[in-house]
Amino acid sequence: MRPVMRRAVLGLLVALAVSAAQAATPDAAPDSVTHHQFKVGAASVDFTVTAATLPLTDDKGERRAGMFHVAYTRDGADPDRRPITFVFNGGPGASSAYLHLGALGPRIVAFGADGTMPAPAAKLVDNPDHWLDLTDLVFVDPVGTGYSRPVGDGKRYWGVAEDLESIASFIDRYLTATGRRGSPKYLVGESYGGFRAARLPEVLAENHNVTVAGLFLVSPVLEFSLISGDALALLPDVLRLRHGDGRGAGQGRALRPGSVPHRARRHATRRCRPARTLSRGVASHRRARIGDRAI
Repeated sequence: MRPVMRRAVLGLLVALAVSAAQAATPDAAPDSVTHHQFKVGAASVDFTVTAATLPLTDDKGERRAGMFHVAYTRDGADPDRRPITFVFNGGPGASSAYLHLGALGPRIVAFGADGTMPAPAAKLVDNPDHWLDLTDLVFVDPVGTGYSRPVGDGKRYWGVAEDLESIASFIDRYLTATGRRGSPKYLVGESYGGFRAARLPEVLAENHNVTVAGLFLVSPVLEFSLISGDALALLPDVLRLRHGDGRGAGQGRALRPGSVPHRARRHATRRCRPARTLSRGVASHRRARIGDRAI
């Protein structure tokens, strides 16, 4: 074969290989099914733990994404009576690892007594406050977070309605695949996940014939205007008043613990809210003085 022809064929093969690679589904984490015992009260109870990727497909059956999840299910439980809870964090770019390894799962990161992040390498410890005595848990990574990957650029999933529909589709498919459509179903959402959890029951009921029994909202973002204040939005600054660990802000004066909520509320409503209504140009020094004084 002539050199020119060889280069042309080689170029064609490389182009075809790149094109195929771009069209292929990204590698997902391999599925894993393991069996464990976790403390439920004084007893050790058998659970199955499944870490897997559930495919999302379009109307033609073509794969569009894979949603990774970790599920803890109690062995031998009646699936029609045992609750199942779907858990997701916020961001909206965060995986479910925060609630999984920080709050609800049977093993969590060993944070300090005051909740500070431990130094590397962090250790996992038994979680006495896990929820497995109450419900099975499914920790869900929305598309584009954790091990969940779209096919292509993923833009079809990165919008408010698109995000909700993808999670609803996952819940629908998971319930069908595991025979849990008759189980009492709950949602847990943190931060932007709280917004998801508040909206999902309607999407699930209308588009997937799935009824949710209840919601748990963890520090939810439900009103986005409260995240940051400005000259016209007064309430965020009032709500974000700090009282630290029960000491006067910047003064070093210890406050009686029982008086903190009352004094913080009084400071917010009687001093800070009126100060926020003053013109920036006329009374900026007064606004700063009021905001910095001790509760």
